[in-house]
Amino acid sequence: MSSCTVCGRSELSLKACGNCKEILYCSTACQRVHWKEHKNSCVKKVEYKQDECARLEKTSEASGSLLFKYVQRVGGGGGGMVAAQHIPPGMIVTKDSPLMKVTGEELGVSDVCSKDGDITAKYDKRHAIVKKHFDQLSAQDQSAVLELEDTQTNNKLVRAMVDRFYKDGEIKVPWSTLYSSTSVQADTVVPEIQDGAGFKSPEGVFATNCLPVGYREELGLFPIISRFNHSCVNNAVYRWSDAHNSQVVMATRDIECGEEICVSYFECKFQQRSQRQHRTVMSWGFKCQCDACAMPGFDLAGTLDTSKMTDAELDAIPADQWTQIEASAISDQNRVRLGKLDTTLNTASSLQIVERICTEMRTLYHKENITPNLKLEQQLAQDLFQAHVGFGGPHGVKWCQELYNITKLMEGELHDDTKTLKMWMKRLPNIADVIQFVNQGAQRQD
Repeated sequence: MSSCTVCGRSELSLKACGNCKEILYCSTACQRVHWKEHKNSCVKKVEYKQDECARLEKTSEASGSLLFKYVQRVGGGGGGMVAAQHIPPGMIVTKDSPLMKVTGEELGVSDVCSKDGDITAKYDKRHAIVKKHFDQLSAQDQSAVLELEDTQTNNKLVRAMVDRFYKDGEIKVPWSTLYSSTSVQADTVVPEIQDGAGFKSPEGVFATNCLPVGYREELGLFPIISRFNHSCVNNAVYRWSDAHNSQVVMATRDIECGEEICVSYFECKFQQRSQRQHRTVMSWGFKCQCDACAMPGFDLAGTLDTSKMTDAELDAIPADQWTQIEASAISDQNRVRLGKLDTTLNTASSLQIVERICTEMRTLYHKENITPNLKLEQQLAQDLFQAHVGFGGPHGVKWCQELYNITKLMEGELHDDTKTLKMWMKRLPNIADVIQFVNQGAQRQD
């Protein structure tokens, strides 16, 4: 009879290492104890990745999309979604419906998407509801859920926080019973947030990957969309589409055949590289290495403490390295400047100030390779349209036309926003109507 590699116990439910499938453990605790020794010889089975690759390609075809395919390795990283043909901006790459949903009504809260401060709802209730919905899925759908990333179940930071809430009486269950551990091992070990390998749980997968469902108080797990990787200079966005009644991935710039399709997991355009990487590690278990974060100057600067170097040592640094370091420093400065401009824009007191800010932001977005990007271009056009109407500027119709063209491309001609802008091109509205229009759009994005 087989036995645990660490303690020697014979169990009917021994769990194999999710990477090599060869080493057996009776518990997560034994797996953690053995990981330091085992990790040096642990090799992930290629067959599993190949099977997963084939399944995802079939899934993308079944979703009605032939615009992309799943590739086992993209660049120097893991798997990702790659364009199978040229995709123009505004095109829907794929649409996806949730396998599982958690609603505000189930939790007994008014807004499930913004109630993270309600600890009882977030942990006691949400995890139990996720487990209930998972148990009602077919075996095939359960397998699809557990193939997604899980950075929560084996997260030492989450464990410490939950244990504190339990000790203080804010929640009713300890961390040890909060997650329903399965026999599927987490794909990666991230030292910053994990203390060893662990197994996935439906609750952990949901917490790692969930997205809002429409504009309602619901969170959902989308099996296809969750597979798109993050980039701080993304070429696509995921968003709710009224026309498709589903979550979609939409191209925000031209994507060439063979190029990876990436979305942005969070609002990162005003953050420096260290802030962006900290966020991706803490929330999703990876250190972003997109084009913006992988600039060689960042790592070079990290290895040099110029304050302690002699003049001779400084002179010995090659000129091309200095150029790379300077470029990375400028990139961080641009991001900080963009954040300050965005804040100033909200309190601008004249049309001239708004136009000057928008011009500078457009220039910096271009320098940081954040644009072209339909979503940002829509925001800039909206800011200028609102400013010309509010301050009585001469180009209100021009910016209404620009905003209409972008909105029509993103939302379609039948969307309410598109119809409203088309009407306003004939007769400009008053500023109160524009502010209401902007606020309604912002609410849909939250």
